[in-house]
Amino acid sequence: MKAGLAAKRPDGSLRDYFFDRFMFPIRDVKGAFVGFGGRTLGDGEPKYLNTAQTPVFDKSRVLYGLFEGLAETRKARKAHLMEGYMDVIASHQHGLKTACAPLGTALTPEHALLIKRYVDSVAIVFDADNAGQNAAVRGAETALESGLTTRVASVPEGKDPDDFLHAKGLEAFQQALDGAADLPAFKTELLIKRAGELTPEAKSAIAKDVMSTIVRCPDEVLKDEWVRRLASRLGLNEESLRRSGGKGVAQSSRRPASAAAPAPAPSAPVKAAAMPPADLQLLGVLFKTPGSAAELQPGDLESASAREIVGALKALSLDGKWGPRLLDALQPAERAAASRLLGDELGYDDPAETLKTLLGKRRTMRRLKEIEPLVVSGREPGLKDEYHRLVAELKATKR
Repeated sequence: MKAGLAAKRPDGSLRDYFFDRFMFPIRDVKGAFVGFGGRTLGDGEPKYLNTAQTPVFDKSRVLYGLFEGLAETRKARKAHLMEGYMDVIASHQHGLKTACAPLGTALTPEHALLIKRYVDSVAIVFDADNAGQNAAVRGAETALESGLTTRVASVPEGKDPDDFLHAKGLEAFQQALDGAADLPAFKTELLIKRAGELTPEAKSAIAKDVMSTIVRCPDEVLKDEWVRRLASRLGLNEESLRRSGGKGVAQSSRRPASAAAPAPAPSAPVKAAAMPPADLQLLGVLFKTPGSAAELQPGDLESASAREIVGALKALSLDGKWGPRLLDALQPAERAAASRLLGDELGYDDPAETLKTLLGKRRTMRRLKEIEPLVVSGREPGLKDEYHRLVAELKATKR
């Protein structure tokens, strides 16, 4: 009963919790079996049943299929989030090992944090009916809010991924995935389709709904671009949209040439882009040796803001005073963060060597995270020849 395999009848006797069901064993990200899903073999309800909350199972923290495809998912740095067991199984059978699914629940912030350990981007691939589309939007909003690059794919012909893969194969399914849209674009087209006629009232309702999604994104550059695109798609005034987004969307500094310049008002300080301490440290050292920027790889930085700053630095000619030119090339939030770091007076005896050491540590930690699931999956058939080499590399990397 504590493991969720038995339930007590009203008379006190025990019954099999999953009686007469086809079973789906569920593993956590470490490969441990923590629960089960069960599909009825008859007409009973519910059609699918999951293990209830137990000391080792919490469905808001487990993604079905993530462990089985973890090596491929980490290598690709992306995941495909689907709706159910059969969608994930069909995807893996057809070679798409980056598929995983929440367990009968919407994608939770805990799910997003879990998947973010291993990937930079996710594609939400739910069923084509209204319920599936609504679930896709809710899940995508949670992923977007966590900082993941998030896209939503529609399965053609109104099928779910399981049916489509078995009918058309992986190549046709991959075409659908390649056509995945970012969340605001997907939601905009979905709401326009449902509205039918784009009356002023419908445009207003769609704009408010999509803006409520846009403000969830932590990337100011993306938000700015999405607002511009939404205004163009609906034929609305961009500034009106920005005002409707409130404090969550930066106001444009542009105005029509014919408009009179308003009286200057005290400007609020721009909030510096939030970045992990490790990124701040890396940038602080890099600014002492800007010629070393070419040594940085995208994976060396955790935040989009830090990557934006490094990209701008790489594009600069470093002759003369490059600091002001770097600031001019950045968006306000990144400019504020870079300005603070440029004013940092902390010195280094050898900043180039310090940067090299920091990069070495960070890359070692990243490799460590890549090896560990491979060692676990290396016990499976097909990877036995690799197992001892991986174990040796894991030990050396830990040292």
